[in-house]
Amino acid sequence: MTRIIKYISVVILAIVTMLVGFFFTFDINHYKDDIVHAVESQTGRKVSIAGKIHLGLSLLPTVVIEKVSLGNASWGTRPAMLKVRRLEAQIALMPLLHRYIRLTRFVLVRPELYLETDRRGRGNWEIAAGGKKQKAETETSSPPSLRIHHILIEEATVIYRDGRSHRQRSMFIPRLSLNAGGGSMRLALQADYDKKPIRVDGSIASLDTLLSNRPYKVDLKGRLGKFSLTLKGDVQQPLEARGLKLDLKLIANSLKGLTRVGRVSVTASLADEKPGVYAIKSIKARLGGSEIRGTAMLDLNGARPAVDGSLDTGRLDLSPFLKSRSRRTRLFSRTPLPVVQMQKLDADVDITAAKVVSPELILHGMKMRLRLHRGRLRLSPLSAKVADGDLSGEVDVISRGTSMVDVYALLRVKGLKPGLLPKLKGKFRDGRTDITLHAAGRGDSIAAVMAGLNGNLLARMGKGKVQTSSLEKAGGDLLMRTLSLLSPENNKDAMSDVRCGVAAFHVRQGLARSDKGIAMETNGVNAVGGGVVNLATEKLDLGLRPYARKGLGASVGRMAEVVRLGGTLAHPEPKADTLAAVKTAATVGAAFVTGGISLLAGGLYNMATVDEHPCTTALAFANKDRPAATTAAPK
Repeated sequence: MTRIIKYISVVILAIVTMLVGFFFTFDINHYKDDIVHAVESQTGRKVSIAGKIHLGLSLLPTVVIEKVSLGNASWGTRPAMLKVRRLEAQIALMPLLHRYIRLTRFVLVRPELYLETDRRGRGNWEIAAGGKKQKAETETSSPPSLRIHHILIEEATVIYRDGRSHRQRSMFIPRLSLNAGGGSMRLALQADYDKKPIRVDGSIASLDTLLSNRPYKVDLKGRLGKFSLTLKGDVQQPLEARGLKLDLKLIANSLKGLTRVGRVSVTASLADEKPGVYAIKSIKARLGGSEIRGTAMLDLNGARPAVDGSLDTGRLDLSPFLKSRSRRTRLFSRTPLPVVQMQKLDADVDITAAKVVSPELILHGMKMRLRLHRGRLRLSPLSAKVADGDLSGEVDVISRGTSMVDVYALLRVKGLKPGLLPKLKGKFRDGRTDITLHAAGRGDSIAAVMAGLNGNLLARMGKGKVQTSSLEKAGGDLLMRTLSLLSPENNKDAMSDVRCGVAAFHVRQGLARSDKGIAMETNGVNAVGGGVVNLATEKLDLGLRPYARKGLGASVGRMAEVVRLGGTLAHPEPKADTLAAVKTAATVGAAFVTGGISLLAGGLYNMATVDEHPCTTALAFANKDRPAATTAAPK
């Protein structure tokens, strides 16, 4: 018996030795062409293996393939859809007998994945089976089960190109690992997208669940740039991206350029309505002390993603987004406008706000429809209550190329009460004012648009009163500074009567001009003036000449000045020119330096007769010499 066992052992040892010798001398590279042909027949794509294939013998054989590539779709812009520097797979042999593929380890080193769509939106990742007969056989027989215990991807590059817009995005993934356990896979991702770091950890369902198109659970946390991310839910049919029920939450304690806003958070629920159309429900965004709620529909079937929805807020505070005047050197920003981003999305959104707060203005009951289509942004209709007046109008921003925009604006305010504005609160009583702004410009920033602006501005104030005690505290405010000279009374607690006021400007190529277009009438004093505001440099030079109405004994000293305002729009500075100084400066050279104000002030000084009705004169200026260039947006 012992001898029989010895003979059997020798036979087994000989067989094992022969098998080991076979595997060590067997060169699988001789079958490289057969492997390539088999994969090509299944995918219909060209396959290339430029490097060698290595086969490691153990209880869990390991296959290493170097320099592998999978061809692109026939309509693709690059030859290869996928390139891999090195592919490594460790396979369990016994499960193969039961049509069960188990990879204990799968590694991709330096893969380059190029994803793109054609003009119809078809993706190059849509790979059909090799032939109709083979496809029919595949549909009638279940595919082998696949399970991977550990996936590791290192130094991966993913590029996506949109076939309609021809725009391209890329992501670099230093490391992505997936480890199986408990029926799910633990995910750890490090990536950089558009110079923004991405870090994600959590659990997702197994690859077998994905390939068999069963309900796929997701529970992830991480960071997207400055935002922390939470994504939780499931997808009923993951291969078709159908049956989405996902909850998303983004939180940032501060954002670049918005440090005064404080905590920013966005939460939403995402569900699909039909292929390529998703309902974004229960949107809730908090920006500092402001909260915005709404719903939207996202349609990905068109040439561009399209959003249709509504947003509502009880109180929107814009103050944290705006620099205070003391910190600003310029009023108009030179930051390039997001022209390219305007061309990437279509939108139709209704926006309502019970109250919109800024340092200069407070709006109540704001309603606005925002429409963005093919790079054209339109705000119309636009309405709100401002200082008890009615604001209405429309704004068009039309992209030109990749950096320029055309801007058209028509804004009207009816019945505004100046005393209800934040800067003039309590200083005025009544004085209902109508304002009309009609303007157009082109540029790559707000500053550039204003530098070439064309249009006109008209403000008309009716009868009212101004508190005299506040006049001397007006600082650089032209209106209040002027009124302090117009009051013939010494009682600073009195309310001075204002019969009317007009401010009219014509704007040509960024120069806002007013020639006797600024006027005011009070019970004691009238005033007329004008000047120039250079919207490119933001420098201003405005002046008013006050004079006593007939029969009133106003102070001669107070009347012997032309009130001037210089400096910039961000930091106006009051100036006072005596009549003698103005007369001396009233030359062509001085007019060139000051933008015309010296000639204007000289004209005020040299008036043979005073204007008994300066408001009427100012309105006459408003109605003549309008800019020739149209300020109407194209239909």
